[in-house]
Order: sequence, then C-alpha cells, then structure tokens
Amino acid sequence: MKLHHLRVTALSVLAVLATAPAALALDANDLAAKLIATYSYAMPADAKVSFNNGTVSGSTVSFDGITFTDKDGTQSLPVKLQFNNVQQAADGSYTADSLSLPDVDYSADGNALSIKNILFKQIVVPAAANGVIGATRVYGSASAGPIALTVEGAKVLTLDTVGIDNTFKPSQAAADLAEIDTTGSTGGLKFDLTSVKDADTAAQAKMLGLETVTAKLLEQGSWSFADGHLDISEISVDADNIGKLKFAMDLTGYTPTFLQSLSDAGKSFAAQQEGGGASASQAGIASLMQAAQNLFLNSISLRFDDASITGKILDMMSGGAPREAFVGALVEGIGEQAGSDNSLPPEVVKLMQAATRAYLSDPHSIEVRLAPKTPLGVLGLTGAVMAPTDLANQIGLQVLVNDKQITDADTASESGPVAAPAGSTDMNGDAGSGNDDSDQNATDGSDDSGDDSDTAGGHAKNTN
Repeated sequence: MKLHHLRVTALSVLAVLATAPAALALDANDLAAKLIATYSYAMPADAKVSFNNGTVSGSTVSFDGITFTDKDGTQSLPVKLQFNNVQQAADGSYTADSLSLPDVDYSADGNALSIKNILFKQIVVPAAANGVIGATRVYGSASAGPIALTVEGAKVLTLDTVGIDNTFKPSQAAADLAEIDTTGSTGGLKFDLTSVKDADTAAQAKMLGLETVTAKLLEQGSWSFADGHLDISEISVDADNIGKLKFAMDLTGYTPTFLQSLSDAGKSFAAQQEGGGASASQAGIASLMQAAQNLFLNSISLRFDDASITGKILDMMSGGAPREAFVGALVEGIGEQAGSDNSLPPEVVKLMQAATRAYLSDPHSIEVRLAPKTPLGVLGLTGAVMAPTDLANQIGLQVLVNDKQITDADTASESGPVAAPAGSTDMNGDAGSGNDDSDQNATDGSDDSGDDSDTAGGHAKNTN
C-alpha cells in the first residue's frame, strides 16, 4: 500500500516538473524582442525600439515604458504595459489574454484629455516576424472609455466607449491566416458647446440648434490577403440634428506585398534625405510604381443623409434672401470658380452645378460615386485626372441626389465653366468692364459682401 502511494506521489512530482519549464519559460526580453520584430517592417531603417525594465510575475509580464532611438536622438515613453495571462507555445510564439495600458490624463493651458480603461485583448505575438500579416494578427479587439476632451475649461466632448473587434479566418494564430474582418463602433458620443467660451462659436451653435449633439461612429470592413481585396463597407459618423456622413471603398491589389513596398519606398526616400543620393529616391519610386500597378479601384462613394442641418445653414448664410435665389447664386459661383482655373472639364462642372442645385433645393441626401465599368488601375486613375478628357466616363463618376442619379438631361441647362470678364478686377480690387453697379459701389465705398440678398437675387436673374 505504501509502495502504491509512493508511486502516485512520484508520478505527481514528475507531472509538475514536466510542466514547470513552460511556466518558467516566460522571458520578458524575448517577448519584447519578438513584438518589436513583428512591427519591424514598418519602422524606419535607422530606428531602434526597446521595452524598458521587463519583469515577470507568474503569468503577467510588465514593462515600464518604451524607448525610441533614431537620428534625432532618444525619446522615452514612460507608459507601463502589462500583458496578462501570458503563455508561450512550443514554437516560441506568445499569446496573452490582454494588454492593459494606464489611463491618460493630460492637461495644458486649460485644455485636457482623459482616456480611461485602455485595453487590448486576444494578443498573439508570432515566433518569427512575418511582415504585414504578423502585425495584423497581434490583437483581436481593443477598447477604451470613458473619454473626455476639455477645451478652455469647457468639457466639449465625452465618449462612453470606443471599440474595435477583429475576426480572423481561419483563426488568429493560424499559419495560413487569409482574411480579417473588422468592426469598430462608439457608444455615448456627445458634443456639448453650451459652455464654450468663444462667442462666435457659441452663437452659431445656438442658431443652428447644435449646442448639444449626440452621435455615433461606425466602421466595417474586410481584407483578404491573397488578392488584396479591401472592402470598406462603411466608415460613418451619424449625428442627431446634423445627418449621417458615410464613406465606402472597394479595392483589389491591396496585398501585404503592396504594403511592404510602401514601407520600402518610405525607407528609400528617408535614405535619400540622409545622404543616400538620388538613386535611393529613384529606387523608392520604382518600387512604389511597380506595386501600384496591381492596385485597382472597384468603387468608392461618399454619401450624406441630411437631418435638417442643410436648410439651417442655408438660412443662416442667405441673409434673408429667397432660397431659390441664393441657391442660384451658389450654382453660378461654381461655374465662375471653374472658369477661373480651368481645372475641370465642362461636363464635370455641369454635373456639380446640377447636383448642387437639386440637393440645395430639396435637401435629403447626396452621394458621389466612382463606379467604373471595369476595375480602374490607380495609376490609370491618376492619369485620367491629369488629362481629364471624358473624365466622368473614365472614372465612372455618378452623383445621386435624393437617391436619383443626375443625368445629362439634368445638366443640359447648366452654364458650365464661366470665364471671368476681362479686366473685371485688377490688383487694387477696382471693378472694370463697364459694370455700372460695381463702379457705383466702388465710388460709394460700399462693402461688396455686405448685402447677400441683393447678390443672390441678381445672380438668380442672370441664371434665369
């Protein structure tokens, strides 16, 4: 019987000894070195990063700060990083349940920023650097809040929470990681201008009904590495009594190799500045151009859904002029501005005019899209903008107002670029070209911008 108990005890001791090396293997310096190596692809060639005073307590690994050294000297960031429940795998990689950072409480000259509860979860640090993909998998989610911003003693922004969640396919630690889906959102975002000290800002906020505004931010997207398909389905800010501004974009060719080329190009440019000569810069440009050849735009859009702010701004700016007259003046101004610099082709200017007229006359939503018939190479897009012949068709330019696309029929009645009359102004700002009203105003010393309603009405008559 005693022999049996001795055997059980011996086996238990052996089991403890077998697992002890894994528990004792935590090495703060090794974890720091592998974490730095993970992000080395994006670091300047002459930069060095080190984690300060690493300590291990059970499964907790802590550092007292981070030190950056480059050509400009050494800077230390005394921020304590604490990795919780750290484990090291047989291949030398590390995982941790979370990484916590201390609260931020910064103030200067009556301004202050406070950020509480900064936390990263699902930490994965690969055993060997793997460029962009290795850096992408480092954390599964991040969060912070509450956050408060104080300007000149007035708390103008508060935010309960902000968070980012990543989903990895097939899994975060998989050697064949192929895709990442990301969602970011906020909760309890509020702007408060009731106590702002700037009188003009306070008056405009009151006039527009924006003394207090609640809002939310949202970001959703996915990225597959093999073909570099980056689908940002939404980045938006939705504010009560203002509206929702939404951006979306779809690219292919945005591969880890492309991002590595961007990093290499940046290092080449930095080398030129440090005396590497023109060859370094040329190498960077060549690397960048080669990478960009595989980058294609599938679509991009920017949309605004109004929640009453457009009408309020028009009323404030018009100075009492009739809405139709004021809108007509703004539309005419687009043609005059385009005619003064000749930067846009007439069909694009007319599209802008028709869209502006339609939206400001009945403001609900406006959306600008680039939707080429076939994926448009980024280099081709650059060339189209620089030589804008038939630009709208090349880039698939569309404008929708209140979910209705602006057509050629809508643009037919617009003026397009309007060249300013020769000698209409000189260096002294005096009027010319026989405009009696302008001459009279100049003689009387009137302020040209002092009567918006007359200007708007005059422009409206001209356009009609």
